[in-house]
Amino acid sequence: MSQSSKEKKNKKIIVLGGGTAGWFVALFSRKFLSNDVTLIENRKKGIVGVGEGTTPPIMDFLKMLDIHPYEVIANTGGTLKNGISFERWNEDSDDDVYFHPFNDLGQYNNFSVDNIFSHGCRDYYIKEVIGKKLDLKKHLWISRLSYENRVDDTETFTALHFDTFALGDYLSTKANDRGIEHIDGNFVDAELDKDGFVTKVTLEDGRKYNCDFIFDCTGLSKEILKKKLDQKFISYSDTLAMKKALVIPKKEPGYFPYTKAIAMKYGWTFEIPLQYRIGRGYIFDSDYINETQAYDEVTKFYKEDIEVQKVISFDAGRMENAWVKNCISVGLSQSFVEPLEATSIWATIEMLNHLKHFLNCFENHNEVLIQNYNNDVNNMLDNIKDFIRLHYISNRNDSDFWKEFPQKYKMSSYIKNQVASMKGGNLQYRCVKDYLGAFALPSWLAVGNGLNIFTNYDNTGYESIKPSVKEMKFLIDKNIKKSPLMKDWLNKKIGKDLTVLKDLHDKGAQYEPKF
Repeated sequence: MSQSSKEKKNKKIIVLGGGTAGWFVALFSRKFLSNDVTLIENRKKGIVGVGEGTTPPIMDFLKMLDIHPYEVIANTGGTLKNGISFERWNEDSDDDVYFHPFNDLGQYNNFSVDNIFSHGCRDYYIKEVIGKKLDLKKHLWISRLSYENRVDDTETFTALHFDTFALGDYLSTKANDRGIEHIDGNFVDAELDKDGFVTKVTLEDGRKYNCDFIFDCTGLSKEILKKKLDQKFISYSDTLAMKKALVIPKKEPGYFPYTKAIAMKYGWTFEIPLQYRIGRGYIFDSDYINETQAYDEVTKFYKEDIEVQKVISFDAGRMENAWVKNCISVGLSQSFVEPLEATSIWATIEMLNHLKHFLNCFENHNEVLIQNYNNDVNNMLDNIKDFIRLHYISNRNDSDFWKEFPQKYKMSSYIKNQVASMKGGNLQYRCVKDYLGAFALPSWLAVGNGLNIFTNYDNTGYESIKPSVKEMKFLIDKNIKKSPLMKDWLNKKIGKDLTVLKDLHDKGAQYEPKF
């Protein structure tokens, strides 16, 4: 017999682990699953703390949690994000730059093709630009905005950059206000019943907490799903190369509205702009160089003294299943696909949003439905892996890493088909898999074009695109200066005083708003 709604709302839920994933799970659980939510974390141990870039779904997700995105910016030293600038991915040159933009809205995305399609033809516009061998950066509104350090929060989809440590502190205050219990303690064990369901967790000091359901947000240690429930880790090491990261923040403000991903000889660096520092790191393949060599390379590239805040080792891959018995693993404890497209937080958001379709499984455990959920999550992550692999189709040959990459790290049949379709000049909407959290066709077009995979694009039959390339360029040129610079937008939307207390602790930068 089903439990009553009231009983369901009082199931004991434990979120094991903090960080962005843990606090998002706790706030989601409090709103949709139960009135009784406890988050347990070891604050001394801290978090990985490099997930500072996001994708547009975070905006609606925050609003769903009754949190305004601009409030997050105000409390984390954050900025808006329009997309990602990929630099030096074809050759080691300052001129080699392409942009993977988020989507435009309204007048900048209202394309049609006479007598064929009445709307929804942004991809045909992109194909027309590619076919004419024009610079896509100058012919998309959001790309043009980005390289002029401008933002438009009415005509574009945007995402956020933020200080992940400050975000955790901010979300913890929200959780406290909403009645979520917060326990500081070191997890040592979990008890299972005869059927393998987690019933209790034990902390190092002897405290014990009963649970009806548990979320494993313990990061790379994977305390519950791997160590207690014996789930296998599915490695992506045959496809993706990156294994280590040097975290090397720069202590100056960043007001460019995009993440930078700059290819290096043995990997790539990221730059994430915040109001008081630039989050920065070198992600590299440790099969070729060690930490000292990576430090020397990045120091030479930036021509400045580099401070290494931390070194992170990781294995790209996912758990065999995310949901087992009465446990769901979320965040780094479930998967890590290198941060090239900021997919970690995105995957967390997609997993939680998807749970809204499986709420009955919290009331009545149903293995068939749970496996459906797992299949959806696995397909999402495998698809992300493939899209990341696409980025490494490069002409660079200035190191053994780039020379050997095509043979050492495989492409799936799906990626091979996408590449063939691009080279054939006819990558279509139906070529792109419609998985949970999948990258849409414009993303494939932008990256494929940036990597020079297209030798041409056959847009025959769709030349009547409206507005035309010429008309769109005129519209962009006419309106570009009307959009504010990032810093001016922050002053207007967030507050006049953007002064930040640069109080650096062992765990990372902390932001304290001045209002």
